[in-house]
Amino acid sequence: MASFGDLNRVNTNIQSLDAQLSLNKINKSMADNQLRMSTGLRINKAEDDAAGYSIATKLNSRVEGLDQALRNVGDAKSVLDIAESSFSTVMDNLVEMKGLATQAANDTLGDDERAYIGDQIAALAGDINEIADQTVFQDT
Repeated sequence: MASFGDLNRVNTNIQSLDAQLSLNKINKSMADNQLRMSTGLRINKAEDDAAGYSIATKLNSRVEGLDQALRNVGDAKSVLDIAESSFSTVMDNLVEMKGLATQAANDTLGDDERAYIGDQIAALAGDINEIADQTVFQDT
C-alpha cells in the first residue's frame, strides 16, 4: 500500500479550536450588545426574539397606518375649513342679494334705481361664481 506520508495523519489542536470557538461566541455577543446599545432597541432582528420581533413589526405597521390616518384627518379638516370659509362668503352674498331684491320690489323706485340694484346683484352673483371657481385645496 502506498503511503501518503503526513496526509494520513490528522493534526488538530483541540485547545486552539476551543479557544477560537469561544472567541467567536464572545465577538458575536459583543456585536449584538453594541447593536442594542447603538439602536436603543432590545429586538433588532428576528433572531433576538422571533415572537417579539413579529409583534413589534405588526405594531410598527399599525403605528404607521394610524399616523397616515391622522394626516388624512388633518387634510380633511383643512378641506372643510376652506369649504366653510367659501360657504360663509357665498351666504353673505346671497343674504345681500335677497336684501337688494326686496329693495328693488319697492314701487317707489324708478327704472334707473332698479337697474343699479340689478347691476349690484349681478356683481354679487359674479363673486359667487368666482368663489366657486377659485376654491381649491392643494390644486385639486
